[in-house]
Parts: sequence; C-alpha cells; structure tokens
Amino acid sequence: MKVAKLLLTLSCLSALLCGCQEVPEGVKENMEEYGENQQKKESEITYCSIEELRNAEIPDIDTGSIRLPESVDFSDVEGAALLHLSCYKDFTKESNVEKYAELFGVDKDGFVEGITDITYGKTKKYENKEDQEYVCLLKSGGLVHMGGWAYGEGLVPGIYEKGYDLRKDDITDVEVELRDGAANLSELCGETEAWLEENMPMEGLRQQVANVVVRRPEGEEGTARRVAMCVEYDYQGIHFNNHTNGRMEKEEGGYEEKLVTESAFTMLDFDTRGIPQFYSRNEGFGVDGAEPLEQVVSFESAVRILSEKISGFGVFHITDVLPLYDLYPDFDAGVEGRKIEARPVYAFLVEQKGEKRNETFGLVKPGWNRYFFFVDMETGELTTNLELK
Repeated sequence: MKVAKLLLTLSCLSALLCGCQEVPEGVKENMEEYGENQQKKESEITYCSIEELRNAEIPDIDTGSIRLPESVDFSDVEGAALLHLSCYKDFTKESNVEKYAELFGVDKDGFVEGITDITYGKTKKYENKEDQEYVCLLKSGGLVHMGGWAYGEGLVPGIYEKGYDLRKDDITDVEVELRDGAANLSELCGETEAWLEENMPMEGLRQQVANVVVRRPEGEEGTARRVAMCVEYDYQGIHFNNHTNGRMEKEEGGYEEKLVTESAFTMLDFDTRGIPQFYSRNEGFGVDGAEPLEQVVSFESAVRILSEKISGFGVFHITDVLPLYDLYPDFDAGVEGRKIEARPVYAFLVEQKGEKRNETFGLVKPGWNRYFFFVDMETGELTTNLELK
C-alpha cells in the first residue's frame, strides 16, 4: 500500500463533492436576480422558543410552489446556538501516536512522517503489509485505520443488502450476523457510540450513528455480514450538515462553489464487535464557544420565507425537513487550527429521483439531494444550491 491509499480514503469521503467551478453566464444572471423580484410578498418573521420548536408541525398555510412532507419532527432539539469551532492543530503529537498505536494494536515506533496533504495537513502514518495494518494521523485531527480485510479492500467491502436511516427506521428488533456471532443492530449502534466517546472524543459534541448499511462480503460463503456506519456530530439535538454539496459564495468577478460539508462525519466498517476494521474521519474539531439562541425563527416563518423566495422557480417537492448546523470555515486560514462558525438552520431537502443513492458506497449523503434550501434560525436568511442547476 502506498500513500495513495490515504488519499483515496480521504477523497472518497467527499467523492460526491466537486471543486470550484465556473458558473455559466445564464446561471450568473439568474443568481443576480434571485430573490430580488420586488413584486414578491415578504411576510414578517415570527420567532418561537425552543420548546415551541420541539412541538412544531406542518403549518396550515398556503405554501405556494413548495410541497412539504406530511410531518416534521423537531422533538430531539434541546437548544440552538451560534457555535464557534476550531480544528485540531497538533493531533500528530507523540501522546496521540502512543494512544492510537495501542488502540489499534500496532507498534508506536513504526510511525513515520507522511506527506503533507494540501487539503488536510501534515501526517504521521504506520503501515505493515504483512500484518495488514495501516494507521494515519493528520495534524488537523483526521484519522484513518484499515486493518485485516479493510487493508486490502478499502472503502467498498461487499455487496449492498440493506440500509437504515435511524431518523426514520426502527431497528430495535433488527438482528445481523457478524463473524463472532449474532448482534442486535440497535445495541451495536449504542456500543459504537460508546466506543467513539471513549476513544475518539470531540470536545463539546456527541457522535451519533445516523445511517447503517449491511453488506455481504463478495466472494465469501456463509451468513456473516459486514456493517458500515455513518456517524454524525450532534450539538444539543441538532446534527452538523453532511447532507449537501457546496454552496455558491460571491467572489470578485463572480461566484465560486465552496466545499464545506465533507469533513462533518465519521465512517466505520466492521464484521466483528470491538475495533472497527475500517475507521475514517477527515478532520477533528471541538467547540470553543456557544452563543445560545433563546428564540429562533418559527417553523411557520421558515416555510413562508422559502415559499416566497422561490416563487417563480417552479414546484419543489420537499422530501425531508430537519434541523442542521451549517458550517462556515475560515477559508483564508490553514486547515490546522482552522476556525469554523456553525449556524442552526431549517434544512429543506429535495432528494434525487430514480437513483439508488450510490448503493455501492451507501453512506455519503451529498449526492442524495438534488436541491437544498436552508433557512437560518437566527436571521431567516435563505441559502440554496438552486443556482447550481
């Protein structure tokens, strides 16, 4: 295995994201005019408490050209705040090398200075081809482990059988056969979250399993399966955004697409309880400070804002609505120690039609959605990728 394995791992976590790109002239004109129609009605914004938000329902109002799902569920929201985050800046220090060498059962003296990746920073890595073990630490908090079958197979280990969205699917009674015996999937998720809290803590944040994929090892007989998980970062009941592609931000001479969501999740894959054979996160960060919001834009106001702002753009069938923290990194700073602002939003998502959500991979979410509309819970400002289409 070469350094390319690390780069493949990191790039695959954002495989459905694209880089900055030139915007067609017609789209630029549309962006300039977007939301500037003086004939459009703009309702007064109303606010609500967090308790009222938890009980919000689909409002009985004229939603114009948007079609909402039958229900929404904000009951898990404990609070909302403007968050100040920062990436780690010295994650490759010797104490971490010792910690993760012990965790993954490798020789701490076998770590060497790796490449300096332009996106994720400096690295220290360990590789033993005979033992099939690979561990890489990045100064910005990224961490990759590939052991056993994951060392050779990497990110796509097996044939997709079943996927679960833990926001919507009840997995209480779901059983899965691992190499070391049967396991209840709900209990397995709980064990994974406890393992992450003990071994991969991120200060001020909870790590919660959001999606699970069960796969059959290709070319192997028997009932044993592999389980892959997407873990999202949570602050007081609102997860960090990893559902969307980049957003357009105005720059000198036009617009550029900023990639901001590829780092806000962790992936694991295993076929036995305990240490995952595959583990990867692109960055590590923690909460430096939080400014709590006592009142937030009401859900009814968010719906009105969306319906009024996109009037004239056609009919949009919103397939999912959820609260998220959208991330605004300081792009002028280096990745090590980079400051990030996180803002709570109502996320209105329009899923892709006629696609299988990349079942080979199964867990990377940005490609799932054709359009997204974010309404800021503090200001009511609308952010969307509508201009990209």
